[in-house]
Amino acid sequence: MKSLASNPDKLKKMFEMGEEDAEPAFSKIDYDEEEEGMKEIKDCIFGFIKDVIFNMILCVPGLRTKLDKILKDPAFAIKEIERIFCDFKHNLTMNDLIALRKYISIENTRVKIINMMKDSFNNIMADGKIDVADAPHFIALVHNVVKMFNSLGETGGALVSIQSDTITTFIHFMLKCMVILTLDGNEEILAVGLLESSFKLITITVLPLMKKGGLFSTLCCCFRKNTEPVQ
Repeated sequence: MKSLASNPDKLKKMFEMGEEDAEPAFSKIDYDEEEEGMKEIKDCIFGFIKDVIFNMILCVPGLRTKLDKILKDPAFAIKEIERIFCDFKHNLTMNDLIALRKYISIENTRVKIINMMKDSFNNIMADGKIDVADAPHFIALVHNVVKMFNSLGETGGALVSIQSDTITTFIHFMLKCMVILTLDGNEEILAVGLLESSFKLITITVLPLMKKGGLFSTLCCCFRKNTEPVQ
């Protein structure tokens, strides 16, 4: 474990997404990114993610690696969020983005997600570092956030109608922003890799159940021995 953490080239090779992922074969983009209305929607979503990240930095000491850089350059966080958004925007239509803005405006959404992520990252950082032994914690984090957002959509009733794929894409985007803006060096590389692996597993196991109206029992059963998902 120690030799892996001290070898950034090996970590990058393990978790690199590959050039083929940089240019998607299909894009859902059906809007002009320079439209004024589009800018307002993105600003709202990016602002929500920034607020969640700042709260996490305040709540979890181990996530303050880039705090000085963020404080010195107030625009740094939003620039990074916008840069990371480029990896996900091809999976979102204008209607998806409009629905997401409504979604994150549901009462107490911000507080609920901060509390959940705070507990998860306190578990991840309990030993003062991130390593491959934290994989079950990352999977539980992704699972619990997806489950929470799914339940928010249900309690929101007819106010918000959103596809499960859109929810998962947004959560993936948000968590990747948080990892990149709160960690550095080998820990950042490893955390991004664990996050990507967790979402691949979620896509295979959980999304099909969401589309069929099923619950999350499959993933809960797989990892109950390692970490208990939030009920």
